[in-house]
Amino acid sequence: DTAVPLGRLVPVGQHRLHHYCTGSGSPTVVLEAGLGGNHLDWIRAQPQISRTTQVCSYDRAGYGWSDPGPKPRTAERIAGELEQLLRNAGIHGPVVLVGHSFGGVLALFYAGRNTEQVAGLVLVDSMHPDQFARFRAADIEVPEQPGRGVIHSLPHMMTSGIPQPYKGLAGKLAQRESARSFMLSEMRSLRLSLAQVRALPPPGGLRAEVILHGRREWDRLYRDGRMENLWIRMQAELAEHIGAKRLVVASRSGHQVPLEAPGLV
Repeated sequence: DTAVPLGRLVPVGQHRLHHYCTGSGSPTVVLEAGLGGNHLDWIRAQPQISRTTQVCSYDRAGYGWSDPGPKPRTAERIAGELEQLLRNAGIHGPVVLVGHSFGGVLALFYAGRNTEQVAGLVLVDSMHPDQFARFRAADIEVPEQPGRGVIHSLPHMMTSGIPQPYKGLAGKLAQRESARSFMLSEMRSLRLSLAQVRALPPPGGLRAEVILHGRREWDRLYRDGRMENLWIRMQAELAEHIGAKRLVVASRSGHQVPLEAPGLV
């Protein structure tokens, strides 16, 4: 448990973002956490990646050690801040982007808008840009707006897979009022963020991989398998969309692949 950031704070416009880089070499790997997550989501995977190249995790505005930033928190705004962060931190592209869940949507947007600056793209159990329409068509209810229960349970959700030495710190960061507020803003802007991704051409000419969770945890919600099976289909579509030649299955992992299957990442 520590009261000081692992990395450093870099000015981005009127606020600062915390980023944490380890290892050396190129291309630099940039890690984008899921909804409500921060750099600690990658605390198991980052040391392994850093054995071969430079790797940087970071906290989006309002999360972790980063300052709050302007709202609404759309994919376009978040990607713009990441562009500034990399530039101001002296991290030169092209980079390899790794995005988990909502972070996959952000990585897709960044890659679509910055094709010259992205050499590779890894989507880790990523959201699909059409997922709300697809869920509706399959009669699957997924709330598009967060209920009080989701916001209240954020600290538990964000610390469940964090290794013990970092659990206390993760709990403190998840309990910050800005973490709740900015998760809420990202969720409220999710429909717009997905539309922003759909408006861009698919990223081309990349080394691309898609990792899918293998433990059928959505079957707890829909026992007939419809949600799990649709999720698998959407992951296969994402692989085709970005030019990945295969689906890599994290056979023992649920949705939190970066913490449950860090070696595979």
